[in-house]
Amino acid sequence: MSQENDVHLQATSVSEGKPLWNIVRSKPFQPRQLGASPNGRVVWATDAENAHLVFLEARTGKRLWSLPILTYNTSMQAAFVFSPDSRMDAIANETEIVAFDVLSGQRLWSRVIHNLRASLTMQLSDEGNTLYTLETDGRVLRWCLR
Repeated sequence: MSQENDVHLQATSVSEGKPLWNIVRSKPFQPRQLGASPNGRVVWATDAENAHLVFLEARTGKRLWSLPILTYNTSMQAAFVFSPDSRMDAIANETEIVAFDVLSGQRLWSRVIHNLRASLTMQLSDEGNTLYTLETDGRVLRWCLR
């Protein structure tokens, strides 16, 4: 039974208007951001209170995996991007870029970086081997990953 202070994360079918799933979490769960993979099969949400990024199967709401969020200036913000084919995601803060397999959570690679001042905007190439970041001064950096 849902309590007054519970937080609901739910998905509804747009075409049918019916609920697909509903996840009820007791506070202190605090979702701050929500997104989906390009193919629509995976949903992610940040849990600000517990400093985790949670990956869910979009169709069922089943938790696939989670990881501690890489903080950016201790503010709970990090740049995040999926590869165009939805198989990999990359997460960056000011000292590290890490890529994970979307379905399993397996760490694929990481790169130590120094003082990334990105405006939290990133894009992966179609092949997933090049990462582009937008710096706050307007420069675009190209990172060769393999």
